[in-house]
Amino acid sequence: MSESNGIRGTVTDTAAGAYSYAQRSFDRVVPPASRQQAYDQVQTFAHTRPILFSALVAQVVFCSTPILIFSAFVFSTLVFAFGVALLFSLFWFGVALFVLVPALLGAASIALLVWAWALGSFLAARWLYVQLVGGESTKAFRVKSADGAGAPPSKEY
Repeated sequence: MSESNGIRGTVTDTAAGAYSYAQRSFDRVVPPASRQQAYDQVQTFAHTRPILFSALVAQVVFCSTPILIFSAFVFSTLVFAFGVALLFSLFWFGVALFVLVPALLGAASIALLVWAWALGSFLAARWLYVQLVGGESTKAFRVKSADGAGAPPSKEY
């Protein structure tokens, strides 16, 4: 029995906390003084024109349901549309990646081949120049190795 009172007490405390939080939040949006003034004006209107007031209340009560349903429809349609647009975009980004990755691999391979061809051409041309034209005087243009071996240039041209 005490266990059900404990659960009931916990539920009551949680509900009271939620109600007070909602009341504080509502008080921040609409101050209590402004809210009391609006209540007083509505009460005065209801006493001075009861037939018009009852007609307006009936309109608000019966028209609010379709308006709320329409608002829920619009909101859910927008959420669905944004979700579908996001999934559609992500799908095509994935498809584009299947094109981009091989294109990048091909471009990188071609760039490496062009660089190797240019380096090989330079080394071959330099070797031919040294062999055919330069002789011993141009051997000073050798590239230094990583350990620092190799002669520095003997002449400036």
